[in-house]
Amino acid sequence: MPLSFVAEPDKRLLAAAVRHLSRERFAILRAAGLLAGVAGLFCWLVLDAGLGSLFLGLALGLFVGVGIVELAARQATRLGVQRVGRPTTYCFGPDGAGFSTELMRSELSWAAIRSTAELPGQVILGLVGGGFVTVPVGGLTDDQHAQLRALLSENVGRRAAAVLPPVARPAAAEPKTLGVRPPTP
Repeated sequence: MPLSFVAEPDKRLLAAAVRHLSRERFAILRAAGLLAGVAGLFCWLVLDAGLGSLFLGLALGLFVGVGIVELAARQATRLGVQRVGRPTTYCFGPDGAGFSTELMRSELSWAAIRSTAELPGQVILGLVGGGFVTVPVGGLTDDQHAQLRALLSENVGRRAAAVLPPVARPAAAEPKTLGVRPPTP
């Protein structure tokens, strides 16, 4: 049974989705920041390099481990709000999922959705190409939410029903011979 509803993704939900989906990358940056801080501490304690090396290591560690992570999360959230921050109609049915606004319409087969993650107030659909779609579910009734969970659990990752035949391309035409340009007077 198809499910259709209208919701508007907001900045808070999108920020939570970005942080959730980027947690591995952010963990690497945080580890690099910690390593820079430890290197500064090592230089100060073991190599007796002075307080300057300690402060430099700690400052670099904070910048990499906290600053870059926050900047990246805020930038991704800002770009996401510009792209999807408007009322969206979400449709889920036996053939896949559809999303539409007054500016665009997109349809995905179930084979294009590789994973789901449920966060408070939203469901995140992970796509095959590495992208994602956030689906705000805070305004759904309990029955609609249960129906959406059932549709997703039954269909996500399902193989495509049929493989489309390759597109027929017209036969290549005879290459045109380019004429010789007359000499310039």
